[in-house]
Amino acid sequence: MGKQLRLIMGFFCCLYMAGLVLPAGADNTATPPKIGILIPPIPQIFETPLLESLRQLGYVDRRSAYLDVRHSDGSQEEWRRLAEDLVRSKVDIIIAVGTPAARAALDSTSTIPIVFGVGDAVSTGLVPSLAKPRANGTGVTTMSTEVSAKRLELLLEIVPKARRIAYLHSPGSPLGIRMRDEVKDAAAKRHVYLDLVEVRSIGEIPAALDRISKSPPDGLLVSSEVLLIPSRDQIIKAAARMRLPTVFPWRLYALDGGLASYGASNEDGMRRMAAYADRILKGTKPSALPIEQLATFHLVVNLRTAKAQGITIPESFLLRADEVMQ
Repeated sequence: MGKQLRLIMGFFCCLYMAGLVLPAGADNTATPPKIGILIPPIPQIFETPLLESLRQLGYVDRRSAYLDVRHSDGSQEEWRRLAEDLVRSKVDIIIAVGTPAARAALDSTSTIPIVFGVGDAVSTGLVPSLAKPRANGTGVTTMSTEVSAKRLELLLEIVPKARRIAYLHSPGSPLGIRMRDEVKDAAAKRHVYLDLVEVRSIGEIPAALDRISKSPPDGLLVSSEVLLIPSRDQIIKAAARMRLPTVFPWRLYALDGGLASYGASNEDGMRRMAAYADRILKGTKPSALPIEQLATFHLVVNLRTAKAQGITIPESFLLRADEVMQ
């Protein structure tokens, strides 16, 4: 009998070591985290690469995570309402894409961890410095202000004799204002007149493009505000009709027929945000993760568009391009 008892005890000991039998009161299933996501409704640039990155990290379905995705392309008040809804639903973490979403999330909670992806975390006042994230918030920045000036330089390489450049932008956010000021300074240094064409809503874009067409400039620069992205087809077609050399902020513009684009890889940014969220969900404090600055930028040229519009792209420009669409 003693031998049988020892055999039975040994059997259950093996099961316990294998994780098949747990002590009384133990739970063999961890509660999946609730991940709140505040994101603009532009899947090609933001949502699709973010969700794919989370999937690759194991956050696949409701057994491994519950994803509460909230979209807005509206006002700051709308972003705040969505952020407060996520806080009330007691999510474990909030991923906020874009400065308005990040600001709303940070204003809505001081305890729930937040991972944000923004154009410029410092100049917009989200954090004091890249090395000093908020107690409950950290993330990724693309440093959009400096990149905006670089886009002007690239446009002037295509049109070296340009004297007037139109800048299509939205001054409705601190980031938009900072980018505008950077471009103005860069234009002044190059002795180029910058024609500021402002839009504060999607509905104002047709009138803005009509204004540009009535007195076509030597080139067009398009800002990286999210507000403009849903109207990219309209902007691209207007530039084509005017045969305007144009530099856009996102690869998606060039992919859809824009002449050239220069900016950070949105796939890289979403992947790094997902990685930060994963580390936080596994126990790392947001304050221990410095704001990560994306350092790789991609220059894309659409040669089909250049040929259709009769625009000659300098060979030196093409040699520096990361992608040339034939």
